[in-house]
Amino acid sequence: MNLRPCLQHPSKFAVALRTLGLLAACCAAACTDGGSASPTASSTPRAPVAGTPAPPSPLPPSPAAAQADMPAPEVAPECGDGAPLDEVAPTPAPAREDGAQLEAEWKSAFDLKTKGDHQAAALLFEAFHAAHPAAERAVEARLEAGNSWINIGFRARTCGRSNPAAKGSFERANAHLEWVERQSDKALAARARYLLGNTRLYDNDLLAATHEYTLVLERHGAQAEWARRALEKRAEVRRHALDRDGALLDLELYLKQWSGVDKDRANHLSRVRAQTTALGQQAKPFASADWVQGEPRPLESLLGEVVALYFFSTQCSFCDVERDCVADWAARLAGKVRFVGVLVPQQDKQTGTITEPLEVARAETPKKRFDFPVVYDHKLRIATSFLASKPDMVLLDREGRVRWHDSPKNLQPATIELLLAE
Repeated sequence: MNLRPCLQHPSKFAVALRTLGLLAACCAAACTDGGSASPTASSTPRAPVAGTPAPPSPLPPSPAAAQADMPAPEVAPECGDGAPLDEVAPTPAPAREDGAQLEAEWKSAFDLKTKGDHQAAALLFEAFHAAHPAAERAVEARLEAGNSWINIGFRARTCGRSNPAAKGSFERANAHLEWVERQSDKALAARARYLLGNTRLYDNDLLAATHEYTLVLERHGAQAEWARRALEKRAEVRRHALDRDGALLDLELYLKQWSGVDKDRANHLSRVRAQTTALGQQAKPFASADWVQGEPRPLESLLGEVVALYFFSTQCSFCDVERDCVADWAARLAGKVRFVGVLVPQQDKQTGTITEPLEVARAETPKKRFDFPVVYDHKLRIATSFLASKPDMVLLDREGRVRWHDSPKNLQPATIELLLAE
C-alpha cells in the first residue's frame, strides 16, 4: 500500500529552549514511495538487495531505526531558523572590541595626562572605563582617573593648604582608588592604596596619610615598588607631625632595603636622614652681622618665639617659584611665627666663585617683596650649620631647637599648629 508522502525529508531534531532549559524533540517519519533519501557524508546507507521488494510499512519506523537509516538531521524551517542543530548556541558570545580603537582611546587619555591636562585626562579615563568595563585596561583606567583627580586637587590648593575645591577633587579621586584596591590586580591595588595616602597628605590630614601608607606596607608589602614609595612618604609625614624618631626608623629601613634601587633617591634620602637626625638640636647663632633687609634679628633675641628660617637666593629660579607662597605664609602667620630670611649667595658651578656679593644682594632682595628681615650668609656658614640648601625652610621651637626642615612647598598647617601648641 502506497501512502502519500508526509515529509519531504525525514528528520529528527532538537531545539534548545533557552528560557526553560528543556529539550523538545520532533518525531521523524518515513514515507515509502519507491524512493529513498540521498545519503550524506555523515550517514552510511545500507545497500539494497537486488530483486527484493521493499516490504510494506503501514507504520513509520521507530526513532531509533530512523536515526540509523536517515541522513544527518535537519531542523525543519517551521521549527527553527534553518541553522544546523550543532550550531545552535544558548547565548552568542559578545563581539570582541576593536583593539586598535581601544588603544587609540587609551593613548588620547594618556597623552593628555602626560601634557599636564589632568582635567581632560580624568574625564577621558572615566569615559574609557564606562564604555569598556570588561577591557583589559578598564581597572587601570579608573586608577588613572583617580591619579588625575589628585593632580587637579593638588593644583587647586592654596600654598599647600587644602580648600573646598581641592577637597572635592580628592573625594572624587578616592572613590576611584578605593574601588581599584578591591579588584584582583595586586600591583594596581598597591598603587591605589599608595595614592590614597597622597590624597590624605595633600588634604593636610597627617594622621589619615600615615594610616594609608601603613596599609600599603601591611597589605601590599610584596609589591616592592609601592612599599618602597609608601615607606618614604610615611617618613615624610612623620617629619611633618614632628615625629623625629618614627621618621628616622622609616628612613633607616628604606636605605637598608632599597638604597640600590635608585641611587639618586638614596642620596637624597641620606641627606634627609642627616637633617632629620639634627632635629631637636639647639640652633647655632648666625655667623654673620650683615643684614641686607630689615631690622637685624639674631636668633638669641628670638627665644620664646616660633621661628621660620627661609634659605634663598635672588638668583635662584627654584626660589622664585616658592617666593609668593613663602610671602603668603609669612603674612598669614604674622604675630604667631617670626620669619627671618637667610640669603645664601649664588655660586658659579664651575669655579665656586660667589656671583651674588653683598652689594648685589642688598640691591636685589627688596625686589622679592619679602616683609621680613634678611641676613647675608658669608661663605655659606649659616646654611652649612643648618645642613640647608635653597630653597629650604627650617622651623625652630620656642626654646630655639630645630624641629622641622624641608622645602617650603611641603609646609603643613598641622606642623605650625603643633609648634604653636607647645
